[in-house]
Amino acid sequence: MSPPNVRYADLPEALGCDGWYTARVTTIAELDQAMDTAATADTGCCIEVVTTTYEAPPMANQLHENIDTLYST
Repeated sequence: MSPPNVRYADLPEALGCDGWYTARVTTIAELDQAMDTAATADTGCCIEVVTTTYEAPPMANQLHENIDTLYST
């Protein structure tokens, strides 16, 4: 099952947040540029960071693997 194709950077406009700075980034260089732009923006900002499917830090993966243990009664 593949994740849904949601363009989160488009959400502010869809929700009526006119004039917001939005960016969709896939590389560190793009993220650096987007963060620099956001830092000087005079409005709200939304930066969507696109990663590979299921990419997460080791601790997040461990929590996911043990979810039943964490929430069992």
